[in-house]
Amino acid sequence: MDKSDRQEFLDSARRAADEGEPTRLSVRQLIGYWNAAGRGSRIAYRVQAEVQSAGLETYPDFRKVSLDTLVTLRLLGETPTPPAETSNEASTVPGDSASGVDNREATDDGDDASTALTIGTIPSADLGGELIGVTPQDTLTKAKTLMMMHDFSQLPVMTSDRSVTGAVTWRSISQAVMANPVATLRDAIDEVHIYDFDHDLLAVLPTIITDDFVLVRDVERRVRGIVTTSDLAEVYHQLASPFFLVGEIDRRLRQLIRKVPISDVNALCRPDRPPEDDHDGLTMGDYQRILENPTQWGLLLPQLDRVAFVHVLQEVTSIRNDLMHFNNSDPIDADTIEKLKQLFPDRSFNPAVIDEFNDMSRLEMERVRDFIILHYKANQRDDTAFWRDCQAVVAPDTLKHKIELFRERGHFIRYRWEMFQPASWLAIYTGFDILPKTWDPSLDGVDVESLRRGLTEMRKAVRVAVDAAPSHEAFIEQYARPAPMAAQ
Repeated sequence: MDKSDRQEFLDSARRAADEGEPTRLSVRQLIGYWNAAGRGSRIAYRVQAEVQSAGLETYPDFRKVSLDTLVTLRLLGETPTPPAETSNEASTVPGDSASGVDNREATDDGDDASTALTIGTIPSADLGGELIGVTPQDTLTKAKTLMMMHDFSQLPVMTSDRSVTGAVTWRSISQAVMANPVATLRDAIDEVHIYDFDHDLLAVLPTIITDDFVLVRDVERRVRGIVTTSDLAEVYHQLASPFFLVGEIDRRLRQLIRKVPISDVNALCRPDRPPEDDHDGLTMGDYQRILENPTQWGLLLPQLDRVAFVHVLQEVTSIRNDLMHFNNSDPIDADTIEKLKQLFPDRSFNPAVIDEFNDMSRLEMERVRDFIILHYKANQRDDTAFWRDCQAVVAPDTLKHKIELFRERGHFIRYRWEMFQPASWLAIYTGFDILPKTWDPSLDGVDVESLRRGLTEMRKAVRVAVDAAPSHEAFIEQYARPAPMAAQ
């Protein structure tokens, strides 16, 4: 989306807020208007500045919650209706954890102190109303059954999403039963710590390590999630893995580039800058310039495709820059991690490594090919030979298989190195009247009311996006207005 599309969206959101029906959408959808997939420091600053320029603010703060948490675009400075006070006598609420209030000032360079990691940025801190728990009136058997079925080590004990009695764990259950063989669930309830979503994650870590978990409240002080030591380990793995992978790629590339005399390196990379004395001071950009050179490529990696390799290296360089400048608080997606793992060149020219890299590039392009072919083959136009020929094209086996499974029961296949998400495939399938005969059996277990609420929010978000988009005529007028014809 360009700046004019974004401004239309913000103007529409402002009108909705003025009318008392503020726009509600996920953080992921919000930053998508800035063509972003994660909340890097620059993107977060731009989003915050442009939203505030429209007289709006996100509630809760979009920087302090997970990507899939819903936020409201309300009028700037608007005071929310305080939630009803509830009793939490059996729980422990540490510190002064003010919810949804941020009085810290931004620094001059736009790096707001409030962009520090908060507990709300952990995905499990907001389960979207799907937090599983028990009530004090439930049986101990029910609690143990739920814990075994879901492989949980603990369960919150709640009378409502704003009233927490405590929690039961395998340890508290064992202690209760050892003290009394006919113990009830109430006998096994332990104290639990509850934090607001905007609490500094570093401050919460000692409690999570000691207690194995904490509960998390949203901006309306409803308990919406649980963060465990396992969740922390997963987030640490997601955040740390790219650093190690980029470091290993840098090390191996430098080993490879050492084969190039430093005089040749300086001629390619530093024609107008002070020369390097050795290879240790080279950057990813230097590696790229050396490998882009056909002569040096022929000496270093002739077995690989130069254009494909340099394209992937450009992506790695971009990832590396974000990582080393700590520009993104959101974990890098799994596909990107996998791509980093594949870019481990060395001097051995192992055929298996070469084949894997080339297969990766081929598969990625074939997935794009299938998606494009579907646009033409499934098109129902037959008014010209071109469209009739498109319908007669023999689809690749991978595309045939995708279509067949979707037609049978609405099942989406996501192959390795698939670029397009299921939502994109769904748009093409339904747009060309490729519809499933029945639904996927796994949907039988979905709560209908939760699904209905989710679809309602989705419909609202689509409506906002459509209202913000210019008409076809307005778009042409702005971007493709024909030049005035000269007088005859």
